[in-house]
Amino acid sequence: MSNKKTNIGSIGIILILPVSFVLILVLTYIALYGTNFPIEIRLKSRTTVQYENLAKSWTDSLRALKDAISRTKSKSQEYSKKLAQLQKEIRGFNKQRQLLSTEVSKLKMQADSLKLQINTTRLARIQKLTKAMKAMQDQQLDSLVVQLDDQTLIELLQNARDKQVAMILGALEPKRAAKLTKKYLRTNK
Repeated sequence: MSNKKTNIGSIGIILILPVSFVLILVLTYIALYGTNFPIEIRLKSRTTVQYENLAKSWTDSLRALKDAISRTKSKSQEYSKKLAQLQKEIRGFNKQRQLLSTEVSKLKMQADSLKLQINTTRLARIQKLTKAMKAMQDQQLDSLVVQLDDQTLIELLQNARDKQVAMILGALEPKRAAKLTKKYLRTNK
């Protein structure tokens, strides 16, 4: 029995000694610093720290992705507004183009009408001149024909009868008559 008592006593001392040591340490710390414990007690394992770091990394990545998505949405909205504005401007330009095209068509029609009137008036004058030339004597016809420009003479030739054509070309110098004949033939092709 005494052996059992000794064993139990030894075990008790072995157990009490570390506990009393920790108790003395804690009491000493409290006596020196008070009940506030600024020292962090770390009982975390390496795996826990790795998971926390991984979670922090994912959180940071998610935050960065959210920021990027937000910036992309903002840019997308900005581009959508610009696109809408450009489409509106294009519609305005198309309306202006249609109005201008209509105006150009009207002006072309007016120009064609004026050209037709001018040509009709000119043709009537040429025919009147051709009739007047029939009544003229040769000397008067010669002096008139020499003073006319080539374009007017060509128009006269186009409206004159064969006898009048011969009289007009006969009143001209041979070089001018040849030149005028070439022009007359080109215009009648």
